[in-house]
Amino acid sequence: MTTTPLPKTSAQTKFAEMEARQKEALRLEEIALDATRAKTVRLRALREEQERKDQVEKESAAAAKRPKKRAK
Repeated sequence: MTTTPLPKTSAQTKFAEMEARQKEALRLEEIALDATRAKTVRLRALREEQERKDQVEKESAAAAKRPKKRAK
């Protein structure tokens, strides 16, 4: 059983390939980070909107509970 020898790769080529893999990994990491930031912004906006709605409901409920002043 004979195996064909693998072509020799120069150190420069190996270094270039490693650098390319690192750049690609960094690019993918940045994409994931941008997606996380966008999700955080969306969730914050949703939370703030819900807090505004809750505040309006709370104020309207408090206004409804106040007794009306009678004219004398």
